[in-house]
Amino acid sequence: MVDRLFVGVLGHRNSGKSHTWNELFGRTVGTSSASRMLGLRPNECVEVFLISGSNEERDQYAGDVLENQDARIILCSMQYVERVSSTVNYVLAEDFWTYVQWLNPGYSDERAYPDLPRYRKSVALC
Repeated sequence: MVDRLFVGVLGHRNSGKSHTWNELFGRTVGTSSASRMLGLRPNECVEVFLISGSNEERDQYAGDVLENQDARIILCSMQYVERVSSTVNYVLAEDFWTYVQWLNPGYSDERAYPDLPRYRKSVALC
C-alpha cells in the first residue's frame, strides 16, 4: 500500500479549525468531493483532500467520506468531542501516517479547556 498522510486539526467548535485551512490555502476553502492542489512553494504543489467542516459536526463517518479518495494527503478538521474517536480509529485502521495539532485554546476560545479523562481515553493517538 502507498504511504498516506493524515493531518488533523483538533479543537472545540469555532476554535479555528477552518481558519487554519483558509490560512494554509491563502483563501476561503471548504470540503468538496474532489481533491485539490496545495502550493508549497513556487512551482511545487501536492494533491490533498480537505475535510474542512469536521465529520463530528456534520454527523458523518470518516470512512464514508474518505473511502474513494486517492489523494495521499488528507487534511481534516476534527471536533474535540467524544465521538472523534470514530475518525481516529478509522485513520489508525487505514495505516495513515498521522499528525494531529490540538487547538487549545482555540482561535476564539476565551481560555484553555481541561483535558477531560473521558476524552483523553477516546482520542489517545500514541
